[in-house]
Amino acid sequence: EHEGTRAAAAEVLAQQYATGGEARREAQALSVMLEQTKRRAERLKLYGRLAEVHEEKLNAHGTALDIALPAVREYPDELALWDRADGLATIAGRPTDLAETFREVLRAGVPADVEGELCERAASLHEDKLGDPIGATPYLERVLAQDPSNERAFLRLKDILTAAERWGELESLYDRASAATDDPARRAEMLVEVALICEEIIEDPSKATRYYERILEIDSHHELATRALDRLYARQERDEDLARLLAQRLQT
Repeated sequence: EHEGTRAAAAEVLAQQYATGGEARREAQALSVMLEQTKRRAERLKLYGRLAEVHEEKLNAHGTALDIALPAVREYPDELALWDRADGLATIAGRPTDLAETFREVLRAGVPADVEGELCERAASLHEDKLGDPIGATPYLERVLAQDPSNERAFLRLKDILTAAERWGELESLYDRASAATDDPARRAEMLVEVALICEEIIEDPSKATRYYERILEIDSHHELATRALDRLYARQERDEDLARLLAQRLQT
């Protein structure tokens, strides 16, 4: 009862201070209300009011961010809070603090329906504002683990790994993605790309051969894979495999 009375008194004072233009005292009253309130809806509203006072009335963007970050830790499923925290972190020049909050929140676990969204936001923060594309990779990998069909995350991760010349990780990415798709044509397309990486960049003809062979298991008439195997079998002096491939071509 005492806490409820104190919160009610703080609300009255907050309104009076707002009317009188006493923003600093208004913020203090709102802080008291936030300390006394347990209900989610009221806390969300108070976090918003308190951040707004510091941002718009006191022009204290750093302090507003210090309110927004605990808010997203407490309610990570409220995407509007993340929007506000992102804007404040940009204005305050503190993107690393937001990145650390993403890391903490996602490490602790979040509802599945917002996990992918938060991972994509964290990845974008590392890529676009921190200049750290490699720092985005764990988040994009987590997006793909949750949704292997996410083409946007796949392409972003592919571009990052290619630019960083992390060929082994790129090979693994293609391998996982090809295994996850139900579209035979798309699977063959991905296997072609990873086979080319193995043959031309990693320079591992044996590994490239295995990927081309997998393509023929999907499409026995795949011309590019057939020509590549013809070349690779000859280079590796795999005469029996070369003869078998020639016989298959003659049959078709």
